[in-house]
Formats: sequence, C-alpha cells, structure tokens
Amino acid sequence: TLFVGVTIAAWTVGSRFAVAFALFGYLACHYLLGDSRYELSFTDARTLAVMVAYALSCGLIIAIGETMRSAQDRAHARGELLRVALAGIDDAIIATDIESRITYLNESAEVLTGWSCREAVGHPLTASFALTNTADENGNVSEPMQSVLARGGAALAPHATLLGRDAVARCIEQSTAP
Repeated sequence: TLFVGVTIAAWTVGSRFAVAFALFGYLACHYLLGDSRYELSFTDARTLAVMVAYALSCGLIIAIGETMRSAQDRAHARGELLRVALAGIDDAIIATDIESRITYLNESAEVLTGWSCREAVGHPLTASFALTNTADENGNVSEPMQSVLARGGAALAPHATLLGRDAVARCIEQSTAP
C-alpha cells in the first residue's frame, strides 16, 4: 500500500513529496511492523536488502510519476498554444475527434452555429449544425469527417449552406481536412 501512496504523491504533487512520503512510510513500517518492533536498527543484511529493494522500487515509481507529470504539463502547454492559435483565426473552426464528436469551436464557429464551445464539446458534429449543398440537386452534403476519412484527404464544398441552432441559413464555403 505504500507503493500506491508513493505513486499518488509522485503523480499529484511531485517527486520531492513522494521521496519524503516513501522515506517516512519505510521508517514507520520498519518501526511499527518490523521484526524488532519499536526499534530502528539497520544492522542485519536482510533489513538492508529490503531497504535497498524498497528504495529502488520507490525510485522507479517516482521517476515514472515525474515523467508522466512532465509529459502531462507539456501536453497541456501545447494544447493551450493550439487553442490560442485557433481562437485567433477569423474563419470558423470546428475540431472533432475521429468519431466526429466536437472537441473545439472557435469564436467565429460559435457565432455561425449558435453553439458555445462548452455546449458543443462531446456532441456529434451533425448535432451542432446541418449542412446542405446548394450546387447538389439533392441538396445534401455528406457528413464532412466521414467523407474526408473515406477520401483520405481534404474536401471543399464551395456552395454549402449552414443551418445553425437559430434556424438561420447561412451561405458558407466549407472545407474539411483530416
């Protein structure tokens, strides 16, 4: 159970606290549960071997936890940089995951669709707006992400109409890229 505590400490608050937790945990267990209870002696070979194995195990857990924290921090920073870059583009941008669920809308997309980013995230792309193609005799546009994945490249629908949440039809030039 100490390893779980060391793992949680390494992941949530960092390596310094995890080292302190590991050291305190070992000393407490050795003092309270060791062969010679209520004594702190490190003279026999078995105790030293257990201490070294514990230290190596905790060191590995702390190194993995610190690596995970660092990777998570870098991913968050990159995500924030991407969010700021996309927010600064005047064109409406809607980002989706591979299942066509909305992951991001910039401010222009919010205005066009009538959905806020917070409301739209997680919803299927087709739930946030409807597209029709004014050049197509059927008036339908295939679901953008599915057509891009099937085609394997970017798609452009220069004569599309977007029907937003407010039921107002807007002429748009729609492009979709993987």
